[in-house]
Amino acid sequence: MLKRKGEWRNWYTRNVEVVVGVYPVQVQVLSRPPENIMKKLLLFILTSLLIPLLLPSKTFAGSEYIQNYTATINIQQEGTILVKESIDYYFPAPGHGIFRKVPLIKTNEQGDKYRMSAELLSVTDASGKPYTYQDLSTSREINLKIGDPDKTIQGMHTYNINYKISGALTYFENFDELYWNITGNDWEIPIRQVTATIILPENIPIDKANLSCYTGKQGSTATNCTADQMDNRLVFETTNLGSYEGLTVVISLPKGFVEVLEPSRDSLSIFTTILIILLAVVVLLFYVVAPIFVFLKWFRSRRPEEKRVVAAWFEPPKNKQGELLTASQTGLLLNKVPDMKQVTSALIQLAYQGYIKIKEQEKGLLKQTKEYEFHLLKDYSGLPKFESDLLAILFEKQTVVTTKELAKSQRFAKKLSSLQKTLSKELVTEGFFEEDPYKKNTLYSIIGVIGAVFFNIFLAIASFGFGRKSTKRTAFGAQAAAKAESLKNFLASQDKQLEFQSQNQLFFEKLLPYAVAFGVEKVWIERFKNITLEQPEWFESSSGKVFSAATFNSSLSSLSGSVAASSGRSSSGFSSGSSGGGFSGSGGGGGGGGSW
Repeated sequence: MLKRKGEWRNWYTRNVEVVVGVYPVQVQVLSRPPENIMKKLLLFILTSLLIPLLLPSKTFAGSEYIQNYTATINIQQEGTILVKESIDYYFPAPGHGIFRKVPLIKTNEQGDKYRMSAELLSVTDASGKPYTYQDLSTSREINLKIGDPDKTIQGMHTYNINYKISGALTYFENFDELYWNITGNDWEIPIRQVTATIILPENIPIDKANLSCYTGKQGSTATNCTADQMDNRLVFETTNLGSYEGLTVVISLPKGFVEVLEPSRDSLSIFTTILIILLAVVVLLFYVVAPIFVFLKWFRSRRPEEKRVVAAWFEPPKNKQGELLTASQTGLLLNKVPDMKQVTSALIQLAYQGYIKIKEQEKGLLKQTKEYEFHLLKDYSGLPKFESDLLAILFEKQTVVTTKELAKSQRFAKKLSSLQKTLSKELVTEGFFEEDPYKKNTLYSIIGVIGAVFFNIFLAIASFGFGRKSTKRTAFGAQAAAKAESLKNFLASQDKQLEFQSQNQLFFEKLLPYAVAFGVEKVWIERFKNITLEQPEWFESSSGKVFSAATFNSSLSSLSGSVAASSGRSSSGFSSGSSGGGFSGSGGGGGGGGSW
């Protein structure tokens, strides 16, 4: 068929191979181009873009968010806490529900893990109707998958999760603490509003509860949150938390208003458990022989010279050069166990000797808290190494330091251990001990922990009660310890015949550091309640210059607690978050969640 002129414009030639007989031949033919090729290409591109939008998967999960995250924590007098979480979760695309995880493991600063226990009470919607859910929890975490796998939901939905936690509180020497991660820092989606209400037992004085809160990612020290007190309720609020950001709260309570309910050590690994079974004979020896051995070790460490204790001795023992031992040295010589009493007694003795001045200040408008300043007054290069090292880490770059600053300083907490080593070496070098008390204390502390972990209560008691005090003194050290015991008897004595020795301001101040080192300062100060004394020059009190034994005793107890808290550790080795050293994501609680 012939084509008219102009109709050949859209045609093109192409080569085609044909076979003629057995020989292939190339020929050219005319072909019409494919019709609507541009339309088909455009349709393909549009389809590629629209298919993801039509799929049921949550391609735009980033638009999910939590509108309100409300937590109510009721602290029970028995030491447990009741937690109610109310989560308003927005689903932009069809989904089944949410999952929520809360870890039950707390880790102290030494890396030791402790396990809280949990009891799930209910999982309901806004009207109180139970949700369908899977409880995938273990002894190490609460793990809930909430929702019906056969149904999908969309829009805003409320999830109320109620559970009970044992072991959430941490118990320090002078206060108890709830350090709790309210939201957790593992949510991938933003949280617009968080409100946490802590309900205290009614008998706790509300004005004695110290509050702190932290926001942001794990480790953040930001405080973009508010804290208010209303009756026995403490209310914390924050807004606009981003992905992996959370709210952590810290409440320190006065000592003794809630029962002690410590978390338990984390369970042993399967390998260790099997190993214990295989070594049954060794375990038997461990449980029976080891406690007896530790007790005998302590019993044999005593010398006959230690029994030569007189009723009263009015001065501390001396070293071989005839110099009086410091309060910290005397305390360690008698007790054999390095502790914070030696640090506090050293500070008081240095103040009495004129090296530093201690100033007490009351902070806060509604609730009064005591804070202490240490002022360096003169050069300390000639002091014994323990005292000079103590002042060196206190006044590293300044001449004034506060207990609040010390509590924030990780360096100070770490240096305390080296200070205790220094004090122990001093007494060994000067011939008071045959063995190093610090090393002995560390060894039996480890043995005691091992005994507790393996439920050998007799070994734990023997190690902590006797093993740590089994450091053997020399004959010279035993005689000096007997004098130290006599001095302690005098300081703690209520004998009226001894009062004539204490009717003196200088005598009172001189022996006060030793009373602190022995742990009998309350008795020593009480003996001066009816005696007119002036406020010591080295101590500036917020209560004025009129000396009061009761007020001074309270100040001294608060000072000791502040110095101890500066080490940042509880009896279980946990760091406190109530002295400015906390951060978001720490403490108990936490975890996170998402949708499915």
